[in-house]
Amino acid sequence: MSIINFGEHAYVKYKIPKEIDSQIPDYFYYAMAGELVSIFGAWILEKQDYPEYDDDGNEIAGDLNVDGSYYDLNSSTGGWNEAFKMTCKKLDMMWLMDYYETLEWYDSDIFDGIIEDRIIENYIEKDHMHDHANCYYKYLCQIK
Repeated sequence: MSIINFGEHAYVKYKIPKEIDSQIPDYFYYAMAGELVSIFGAWILEKQDYPEYDDDGNEIAGDLNVDGSYYDLNSSTGGWNEAFKMTCKKLDMMWLMDYYETLEWYDSDIFDGIIEDRIIENYIEKDHMHDHANCYYKYLCQIK
């Protein structure tokens, strides 16, 4: 973590250390998505459209394909934390949970955002029609 001073403002800059990041397998994101669905329900994987309002306060109908809509996987919440913990436990990756618990809250929020982005990229927005035997399925087939 680095605190960057920018004039009168400061912000936190954090990256997952390479030695940690390189050990997180792609199937982690699939398993984490499954845990999030187990806790929050299937809607957690849907794009959310938060209403916009005109100058008179009237709601403007949204379009899920424009910038006002986005995925919200409830990162940095208690439910997210339980899903993360269970994913680490199921995949025998408690070392990742141990690392996570060492982070200051502001770094763990950034860490959660990085993981959230990867779940969206590697699971939610991935074209699953071309990869029926995904990495999580292959992982499950390997363990006995």
